[in-house]
Amino acid sequence: MLYKFAIGWLMNIGINSSAVIGRGFRIQYGFGTVIGSHTVIGENCNIRQLTNISSKMKENGSYSRAPRIGNNVDIGINVVILGDVNIGNNVTIGAGSVITKDVEDNCVMVGNTATVLKKKYIISVEKS
Repeated sequence: MLYKFAIGWLMNIGINSSAVIGRGFRIQYGFGTVIGSHTVIGENCNIRQLTNISSKMKENGSYSRAPRIGNNVDIGINVVILGDVNIGNNVTIGAGSVITKDVEDNCVMVGNTATVLKKKYIISVEKS
């Protein structure tokens, strides 16, 4: 109860107890951050303040599936991720972006509604 008070009231962060969050999760100055029910967040993700990740209410009053976020995702300030979306691995989401559609791996997303700014190519080098 003390933990919920400290996080919710003092820091103004709302994380639903049914959210599934991977290891290495970081909230940098999380003031105003909300993570809705049944949201899935992968490992080594970074979220900044004023971010809202939640389900979308449908016209019939029911709710969509919660967002699913991959590994190594960096989410900027004041980002909204809404509804039944999959965000791939190694994605960067710029400040103020609104994500309402699926995002492929290795993308940089910006804008309202977010579009791909560029693709990140990861080259693996094996030592022999």
